[in-house]
Amino acid sequence: MNRVAIITAGGIGSRTNQNIPKQFLSVNDKPIILYTLLNFQNHPNIDKIVVVCLKGWEEYLLAHCKQYNITKLYKIVEGGETNFLSIKKAFDSIKSDFNDNDILIVHDGNRPCTNYEIIDECINVAKRDNFAVSYLPTNEVVYEIINGKQKELNRDNVFRTQTPHAVKFKICEELLSKVQKDEVKLFTGFCSLFSHFGYDISFVRGSEKNFKITYKDDIDLFKGLVKIGGVNENL
Repeated sequence: MNRVAIITAGGIGSRTNQNIPKQFLSVNDKPIILYTLLNFQNHPNIDKIVVVCLKGWEEYLLAHCKQYNITKLYKIVEGGETNFLSIKKAFDSIKSDFNDNDILIVHDGNRPCTNYEIIDECINVAKRDNFAVSYLPTNEVVYEIINGKQKELNRDNVFRTQTPHAVKFKICEELLSKVQKDEVKLFTGFCSLFSHFGYDISFVRGSEKNFKITYKDDIDLFKGLVKIGGVNENL
């Protein structure tokens, strides 16, 4: 059984207000995406890595993968218009190379602090239940505002999804083949694919350290973790 990771690095990172896409920003002379890739490169249960890359940055990425000996790199795919379409494009480019029961792991390239336990649990749960999504409970007060009307939600019933997600190749191909063009806008994340077609998701507890670098404050937080040695501590 192969375990194949698709790492998304196709965004422009506008919310960080940087001139360089956030996944390629250097921290201690190493692009953020490399911290993520090394997590999967050094994981004994990951066989292949596919990277969805922002157009124009492919050679930059490839050069750094060679520098840091990312030997599991299987393919670099140019990103699509959205995160979901990028993942679909990457999967379509490799689906004929693997078997039905192989496991696909999808992970954000700008989420560099995941750990082996989360990855392994997602793989194991996907093998058993078909779909696995990492999550965290919500520990703050949450409001929903629609047309100016405010409503406090019960935070015990609300949680946050993270990546990695994991799914069997066969199930992934079946669901992606059902997606119509006018439905793509409905998918805010890859996990939306499962719920859209009425499938239950098995959830795996994530980690607060497994945060997504989206804003400038996240970059500062990541730099702090690198400085104290709190990144890739499981490698």
